[in-house]
Amino acid sequence: MQETGQKVTRAMTIAAIVQKYPGTVEVFAKYGVHCVGCNVSYTETVEQGIAGHAGKKDQIDAIITELNEAAERGEVVNEGPIGLTEKAVVKLKQFMQDNSMANRGLRIDVIPGGCSGYQYAFELEEEGTETDEVIEVEGIKLFIDRDSMPMLSGSKIDYIDTFQGAGFKVVNPNAKSSCACGQSFH
Repeated sequence: MQETGQKVTRAMTIAAIVQKYPGTVEVFAKYGVHCVGCNVSYTETVEQGIAGHAGKKDQIDAIITELNEAAERGEVVNEGPIGLTEKAVVKLKQFMQDNSMANRGLRIDVIPGGCSGYQYAFELEEEGTETDEVIEVEGIKLFIDRDSMPMLSGSKIDYIDTFQGAGFKVVNPNAKSSCACGQSFH
């Protein structure tokens, strides 16, 4: 039975869940629900998706519990204009260490492009510029150009790893519309 206060419920659409909680993509894929990337279902509920695609009708409550656990893990580790999930922090630190880039920060820009009008650009840099806002999260510096900040303010950056690919996903409350894959927005 569903408990009140859960982040993910039977009645939510797969698209709404994936957009709000990118870390749930891995759980969906694990159970055979692969319509979570660019072809995400905007009308199918999580209950319909699990029963129809995964054929696991008797496991819906257990899978929803796992989806809620993934949503919880995707919470940001900091307060501020841009949030990073624990998974994003761990992946950034690991990548910088593995590539001898320990003293670098992550530049996040919004640039024209993608299928929805704008896309995100990520790059590791040694230092910011005079037009950057610098935010420090768990020892990682984020460099965000002042022109990009209004479009990014309130966003959460997560790291996802699925069969379709791995990378950083931006959950942006300022986006009027976006690709399901999270690579571009309007």
